[in-house]
Amino acid sequence: MCPLISANFHMLQEKITGLPIHRVEITLDPAYDTPSVLANYSRRFDADPDRWTLGTGPVKVVTDFAAQFGIAVFADPVAGLIHSEATAIVDRNGTIVDIMNEAAWNPDSVAAELRSVASIPSNPIAWLDYQLSKTAVALCGNSLPGTSGLLALALVVVILAGATWILYRWARIIFVDDPAGEG
Repeated sequence: MCPLISANFHMLQEKITGLPIHRVEITLDPAYDTPSVLANYSRRFDADPDRWTLGTGPVKVVTDFAAQFGIAVFADPVAGLIHSEATAIVDRNGTIVDIMNEAAWNPDSVAAELRSVASIPSNPIAWLDYQLSKTAVALCGNSLPGTSGLLALALVVVILAGATWILYRWARIIFVDDPAGEG
């Protein structure tokens, strides 16, 4: 299992307590992650078994399942498994609503999105942060995972305001100010 995703799921578990939301985490290393290993692992992250399932299966089934989400897994003798990430949000009808292709997602924002998908009132600022984060990652690539969408928006506004000010100053110097005083 991926400790970063599991840590996010643990934080998410606290944020959605009592809601009809279930988390499922599938191993990418079924040869190692047997049911007993996963049971011990789930205790490390205080996984509520009624709301969080850690799954495994035959290697081919797990590999094929991961491939459907674009997850690539490579064995490295030093680092262990190197893999891409995908966390899917699925509605109560089994429809995939969204896929996050980064590991460092914000549990507050994802909790807001989960509430929205489940038609439960959510924090609109956290939901907006989720949407802006997804847009920032889509525009900038996976170099921004885990970034606050609101922070990214504020940074863009500051950059645009600074560029506008600079252009304004240049325009004033070129077109309005008369450096020779002739005018």
